[in-house]
Amino acid sequence: MRSAARPSDRYSIREIRDSDWLSEIAYPRALEPYMLGVVDDGRPLTDAERETRRQLDELGMSAQHVEAARAHQSRSSVAGTYHILDTPSP
Repeated sequence: MRSAARPSDRYSIREIRDSDWLSEIAYPRALEPYMLGVVDDGRPLTDAERETRRQLDELGMSAQHVEAARAHQSRSSVAGTYHILDTPSP
C-alpha cells in the first residue's frame, strides 16, 4: 500500500502553472476579494445594503452574526448568504 505524499513533496500551484504542459494557457485575472458589506469607514449603508441586512435579519442572521462573520469574510455562511441576497437578479 502506497502512503500519501507529504504536502512538502507536492507541486505548488505556481509550479503547476509554470509547467511546460500548461505554458500556453492564458489564466483569468484573480477576482478582488468579496467584502461582506460591513462598513468600517463610518459611511452610511446604501439602500441595497440596508435591504440586504433586513433580509438577513428575516432569515435569523442578526447584526451580531454579520459582525462576527466579518473576520471570516467570504469563508462564512453569513457572507455567502449576504452575497446571494446582494446580487441583483438577471
